[in-house]
Amino acid sequence: MNFETVKLREQPGVLYVTLSNPPINLMNGTMIRELFQLSGFLMQRKDLKVVVIDSADPDFFIAHFDLDELEAGLSDPAMAGRYPDMNAVQALALNWQNLPQITIGKIDGRVRGGGLDLALAFDMRLTRSAR
Repeated sequence: MNFETVKLREQPGVLYVTLSNPPINLMNGTMIRELFQLSGFLMQRKDLKVVVIDSADPDFFIAHFDLDELEAGLSDPAMAGRYPDMNAVQALALNWQNLPQITIGKIDGRVRGGGLDLALAFDMRLTRSAR
């Protein structure tokens, strides 16, 4: 799989996922689509037991959702979710929460908004102590 905002590295039984959407790891439609695709891939990969998620940016795990895209999506029926009471970020977090693998977030830097929703879906979250 070749993604724009997600970099993958696989070792036996473990998939390392690095979030990379410079300059501040902004969660946008591309990242959400790629993370949905990745969760579908992981559902099929029973040989992978652990997924470790980190960020290419030491200052931001995920800054927040792109507010310009959010506003544009409010008036675009194609952007509407399947369930009117659940937005795409919530659905993504639910997908990740239900993966068969153990998910570990290595969180350095800021995590806000939709990034926090995603991080809370992981089985474990590890952070470094204050710098």
